[in-house]
Amino acid sequence: MDDLLAETDLYDYSHPSVRQYTKKAIAPGSTTPESHARDLYYAVRDGISYEVFGTDLSPNGLRASSTVASRRGFCLHKSVLYVTACRGQGIPARLLAATVQNHLSTPELEALVGGQTFLHWYAEIQINDTWVKVTPVFGKLLCRLYGITPLEFDAGADSIHQKSNHGGKMSFLTQPHVPDSPSYESLVGLVQIHHPLMVNETGLVPTAAAVSASAETLGLHNAK
Repeated sequence: MDDLLAETDLYDYSHPSVRQYTKKAIAPGSTTPESHARDLYYAVRDGISYEVFGTDLSPNGLRASSTVASRRGFCLHKSVLYVTACRGQGIPARLLAATVQNHLSTPELEALVGGQTFLHWYAEIQINDTWVKVTPVFGKLLCRLYGITPLEFDAGADSIHQKSNHGGKMSFLTQPHVPDSPSYESLVGLVQIHHPLMVNETGLVPTAAAVSASAETLGLHNAK
């Protein structure tokens, strides 16, 4: 259990910016682990912008403190931050990953990840002696734009199946556990296995413009 509360290079909850972020996120009347976990959930879900293109996947960029500073990231960054914040409050937490069939995508995103199957990151926390899966990823604004219902925090049940208001939902294809205190190399290595175009020597995910240009070039080559 100590491993699930441990501070690591990525889960840097003693960093001043993370401590300040956590303190601000937790409401004054919030006094229980459950209420802390709920407050932190909504702070990460709605306060950190969900963005894939151009995000920082370098060793520094994946730290929780870096996500606090940039206020942006995709499911991996946001879930790392949530796990970090929960551990800092004494709530056992770990990172999870699964491949999913996604209905939230664009042509540029599908070109980046190689289709509609995504490596999706979320978290699992222990509340009231029960482990529950939570997804502090897609915020209210993003959900409104895509016409989907945001996932809410539930201390008594898993909250991971993102449904669309137009029918359908995110389908989980696998559910591999990530080690309790994973290394940077293991996380980015998993991203590279599933989505090799996202990982490169710059440490930054390519921009949408770069992906579009590559796709157009590839299309021209294929047409010849």
